[in-house]
Amino acid sequence: MGVVVIALAVGEMFFLAWLAGLPPRGQVGVRLAADGVNPVELPAFLGTEWIGRRVEVSEVERAILPADTGYARKDYVAVADPARRVFLSVVLSGRDRSSIHRPELCVLGQGWTISAVTGHRFRGPGPGGTIPATVLHVRREATTARGRAAVPELIAYWFVGGDVVEPTYWRRLARDAWNRVAHARADRWAYVLLQTGAADGEAAALARMQAVLDPTLPVFQNGPARR
Repeated sequence: MGVVVIALAVGEMFFLAWLAGLPPRGQVGVRLAADGVNPVELPAFLGTEWIGRRVEVSEVERAILPADTGYARKDYVAVADPARRVFLSVVLSGRDRSSIHRPELCVLGQGWTISAVTGHRFRGPGPGGTIPATVLHVRREATTARGRAAVPELIAYWFVGGDVVEPTYWRRLARDAWNRVAHARADRWAYVLLQTGAADGEAAALARMQAVLDPTLPVFQNGPARR
């Protein structure tokens, strides 16, 4: 009996290793650029209300993340009030799943303090569709006109698979593991993140994010919205 258990364990180990090495098989939750590696370019203008400025990928990110990781990101600035900004980033995994990491780790590594974690549903494309997201309420000491103060911001994120949207890292991990074991399917997961100041309150910050998502979601995300 012990020999059988060991044999099964070894067999499972090799099977899972084989699954982990499978190339992504056409299951991508975001639209691709012509190179097939990066997400499609985000729009530079959102009507007459927002202007998108391209944000380059840092050398640190390129050094840490796999070489076949794809990126699309812009910092959107309101034309009427340049102090109103929304950063939108889409990171797309390649063959190596380590492209998609737990967002909280990067947030803490950048010096932010997470004061609360909540959920939120953004309005998605199509009638009644929503995008479930995790919202991090963060603060970081900064120099302002009034001296040193804790500046509040909101960070919202979710993950897009080939046929599903997951609001948390752990649910994405579970879904990915299930797809690999049950369906021998290795999706290219995308990680969507928005960040904006929250000095004017949570409701105003979420409304800014929604104002940027309304015209950009149909451009970059082809995964389903939940009803």
